Amino acid sequence: MLTDPSNVDVPYAFRRFINEASSLLSGFENFIGIPVLPILMSPYRFIDSSVVNAFYTAVRGLSDVNDLAVILNSIGGDVDEAYLLARYLQGIVKGRLIVYVPRLAKSAAAFIALAGDELVMTPIAELGPIDPVIYYDRARRFVPIQSIMESFNRIIEALRSGLPDRVISELLDRLPIIEIGDYERALEHNRDLLVRILKARMLKGNEGKAGEAAEKLTSYKQHSAAVTVSDLMELGIKVRLTNVHEEEL
Repeated sequence: MLTDPSNVDVPYAFRRFINEASSLLSGFENFIGIPVLPILMSPYRFIDSSVVNAFYTAVRGLSDVNDLAVILNSIGGDVDEAYLLARYLQGIVKGRLIVYVPRLAKSAAAFIALAGDELVMTPIAELGPIDPVIYYDRARRFVPIQSIMESFNRIIEALRSGLPDRVISELLDRLPIIEIGDYERALEHNRDLLVRILKARMLKGNEGKAGEAAEKLTSYKQHSAAVTVSDLMELGIKVRLTNVHEEEL
């Protein structure tokens, strides 16, 4: 197992899990025959700069890893930090990079899940769309930017259909119109980052397929949507289900 509990900063990462489950991880490592790196985060921990710092501290010096398996569980976090982590992994592994997702790799964590040469998932594992979201004060919840853009487009259609000015004014007042341009850029940004991730390994040599997959994964109707093994296969992602022995371990 590549991580040493003594190298991990307690507030930010995986020490407790590694201490309690190191024997399980070592058994899994022996079974698959390559080093295993756990990236396992609770539902209350998001990928951010502190996580990237802790991760780097744990694996620093691994500049020429041959083959590597990553076991990933995360509900997501900051897109740019997740991208940074994914690209770092791609850079230090010279041979084969395999990512195992036992249950969740939602939102930005999907960048890491798709960074390898192969993705392995249990039957109940899921990735999540990588569409950007923002906290909307009026709704008091996070709202996909895609939804805001769709609402804006409906208002434009309403303008063309001749709705009363009062109604249009009320609709516009409910949307952060001044940020619309930024939202469009955010959508493009996520697609561009995902294309780079996919082109590096998973869909290397197939830029068209990488673009199609990125377009789909950044444009789901719901940010909470479950992206399954079958969904990923349809996109051309190199993914398979865990076998019986992998699940038991």
